[in-house]
Amino acid sequence: MHKPPKPLKVSTCQAQLASLAILALPLVLAGCASPDTRCVDSIDRIATVPRGCTRAETQKRLGKTGVFQFELLDGSDRYQAVEIMYSRDNGNAREWARFLCIFKNGHLYRIVSEKNWREIAATQPATPRDADLFDLAKAAIASSELSELQIRSAVQRGPGSKQGENWGPFIAVMTPVLLPGAIGDAIERDKIERQYDPDRLKLGMSPSQVDHILGAPLEFRQMPAGRETRRYAESPNLTRVVVVFRKQQAIGIFADGFALNY
Repeated sequence: MHKPPKPLKVSTCQAQLASLAILALPLVLAGCASPDTRCVDSIDRIATVPRGCTRAETQKRLGKTGVFQFELLDGSDRYQAVEIMYSRDNGNAREWARFLCIFKNGHLYRIVSEKNWREIAATQPATPRDADLFDLAKAAIASSELSELQIRSAVQRGPGSKQGENWGPFIAVMTPVLLPGAIGDAIERDKIERQYDPDRLKLGMSPSQVDHILGAPLEFRQMPAGRETRRYAESPNLTRVVVVFRKQQAIGIFADGFALNY
């Protein structure tokens, strides 16, 4: 008679490390170590947020900060925009939609479709001037306000990811290989994203003040009418921030999709 195999002894520490690895692996596979700041899991939150809310109140209602897109002055009015994405995936089906929340003088002014300004962005020249950055942002500001019904109707649908099915063997084999290096890369990427967070900047800052926060610019261009444009990023394909100065003061801050082609 064969003796039954002895149960595998696993220390408490080993068990905790294994649990941590399994919990962290989806974040590693997603390429992100920090919580997503853009995705809201309820379209109702986006559709019903009242106009006139401050950005802090809007963030509280949505449960997300949004991803900074631009900030500029138009006459005496200050405009700021963040991108919010609705995303929900139950494994079998996925829903998603992208919106731009535009704030005027610190209060939610309107919610517009990302489709409008992305179509405009696609027509930008390969080497845009600083005026093109302002034109794109102003076109987004002038986009049609979405009603609650239009926000709900903007949701797109497709097949789900079905993540989590039959992951056991893969996790057991690949966690020791993927986890240490991948988490290190993700932490470093998160550190870079925090460093180049455009929300740390303010209109009116001098070039030296911006350089102190973001580091030396990768590129700067002298423009007509006493303007200067500086691009900050770790690499051309990572976080990108473009700041436009006039008379040594920041008059426009652009990032993410609004600085993509610069």
